[in-house]
Amino acid sequence: MYVLTIGPGEELPPDSGQLVDAETWDEPVTEEPVVEEPFEEEPACEEGQRRSCNTDKPGVCRPGEEICTDGKWGACQPFEQPSTEICDGLDNDCDGVVDESLVRKCPYSGPQGTEGVSHCRAGTQTCQDAQWAECKGESLPQEEVCNGKDDDCDGAIDEWLPIQTIGTVRVYSDKGDPSHLHMTASPSIGYAFGWSETGTQKVYVTRVRPDGSRLGTNWLVTPGNELGNIHGMSFTGKHYAVGYDTDNTGGGTNTGDAIVSLIDATGKRIAGPQLLAKGGRMVNTQISSGPGILGVVWSDFLKLRIYTQILDMNLKPISAPLSFPISTQVSPYPGSAFSGDRMGVIWIDRNNRLQFAVMDRKGKQLGQTQPITYNGSSPKDPSVTGDANGYLTVWSDSRTGKLWGLRLDRNGKAVGQPNEFASGNAETPLLKATSFGGVVAWIEQRPQQGLFRRGIAIGRIDKNGKLLGTPSWAALPTVEPYLALAWTDLGQGTGRGAIAWIERNSIIKVAPLGCR
Repeated sequence: MYVLTIGPGEELPPDSGQLVDAETWDEPVTEEPVVEEPFEEEPACEEGQRRSCNTDKPGVCRPGEEICTDGKWGACQPFEQPSTEICDGLDNDCDGVVDESLVRKCPYSGPQGTEGVSHCRAGTQTCQDAQWAECKGESLPQEEVCNGKDDDCDGAIDEWLPIQTIGTVRVYSDKGDPSHLHMTASPSIGYAFGWSETGTQKVYVTRVRPDGSRLGTNWLVTPGNELGNIHGMSFTGKHYAVGYDTDNTGGGTNTGDAIVSLIDATGKRIAGPQLLAKGGRMVNTQISSGPGILGVVWSDFLKLRIYTQILDMNLKPISAPLSFPISTQVSPYPGSAFSGDRMGVIWIDRNNRLQFAVMDRKGKQLGQTQPITYNGSSPKDPSVTGDANGYLTVWSDSRTGKLWGLRLDRNGKAVGQPNEFASGNAETPLLKATSFGGVVAWIEQRPQQGLFRRGIAIGRIDKNGKLLGTPSWAALPTVEPYLALAWTDLGQGTGRGAIAWIERNSIIKVAPLGCR
């Protein structure tokens, strides 16, 4: 009999039929512990692997990707971040709306420097179906018209336009004495004008609003037994200086004095009457304002000379009068104006030629008298104004009916050649200074319905006396050939003014000028 010894941990199969040594079988069995190997989960992804995902955000922020890190997929990150909305059919800013309220400025097609001035602006376009639509709403410069607006977008209103037909006409007196009418600008108020009444030889001054309406009552400049025919008026910045004469050729007399008075803003006379010259036949007393001084000019028709003199602001003479020979024609009407503290005077000499002289603030003549030559032989009614660089003058030619303009430097020398700016049937030009040159008013006859009719023409000239644009013209068949003009310059080719005239029935009329 065989004995099968079974070692520890071994078992005899039940059907082995083997005999087991009892002693051996009964020995205790010592079991060794079972060591289990750890479970290794299969990685979900490979390191750095990427896959597409959906962020659940709107617009371009919706598509994204996940990146494998340490065998796991990370959070879904969008490919694009929110950005400024553009016109492309996408929701760029990821707010759930596509191309919402997209409007952009178009390139401006107007002249350089006009964009953003007045009404001028670039157009705009909106985003439609992922494309920019047509530009709309552009506003470009237009031709300047008289409407109180800056139509051409250059920063100036109603500039360089012909002065429009005179505005609402107002009657001021029915006793106007032709040629005895003068006006001056008073910027804080409007204007002031003075006139002499026919027969009485009384001088009146009244103030005028910018619309031509009367401001207050008339002021009598010649009270009591005083007489006068006004020939000059100037605003000093505070007061009104009035020049007049007592010339009276009626009743067999042929004498007159040259006088100047100063009145304040209430009509009260505060200086004068200052007698400039007595006896003879003193006429055409004109006055102009300089820096702290006044310049006066008058004519003596018996001696055929003009006189110039400088006064202080109290009408006291600073200098003795200077004199120059004048023409024998009835009314040479010299003109005067200041360029800084230099007074320029223009007149017609005995040889029927234009002459110009300059005086300093002490009344001393500077240099020689300068002749003015032009393509004409019968100068008449010269008018002059001044600026910082010299003088601008205009005159008519009684033979041809033409008007001329010329620039002079501060010494009275011509700058360039005279410019013709009215070609016929014109007379008695009147000039006022502006920032661009001057405003000129004159009497001119023009054909209407087969007849020549008298009227008032108004235009602008540049600093060399050249006409700017087409003058306006208003038919006034009964106007006398003398005007009064005032102008307030607003710069850049524009301004406002007033004009006064006398009609044949002695009626004085005043009207505003300029675009309104």
